[in-house]
Amino acid sequence: IFLPRPLQDPGPSIWIGGNSKRAVRRAAELGDGWHPTNRFGPSELAREMKHLRQLARQFGRDPERIELSLRWNALPALSEKTEVEETARRLREYEEAGVKHVCFDLNIPHPCPLPSMLQTMETLIHEVIPRSSAKN
Repeated sequence: IFLPRPLQDPGPSIWIGGNSKRAVRRAAELGDGWHPTNRFGPSELAREMKHLRQLARQFGRDPERIELSLRWNALPALSEKTEVEETARRLREYEEAGVKHVCFDLNIPHPCPLPSMLQTMETLIHEVIPRSSAKN
């Protein structure tokens, strides 16, 4: 017995990463999702996603089926209330731009010790995320 079977329909989602024009094109042509970094601010990301959707239509694809995620590099320390509020506001702006998933890279710009990463995760879960939803 071999499980899971090699061919599955639908197969696993393919998210295309990157901020370049070629990455946007690949996501529009081939991807189930686009995963840029936060080097794009929310308004620039919304413009790029609009372009991605236009390209997807040109490739004969349904642009609404392409999900938008984000890799957030260089997260602030979140040790001050202003950093928590600013991060929540920024997350809300990304949500309004269409981001459905966020991956926080806690080792950029430098490696971070485990206790510090765990504290950052706790702060994200209990303080940032509850303040960030555009639905609140």
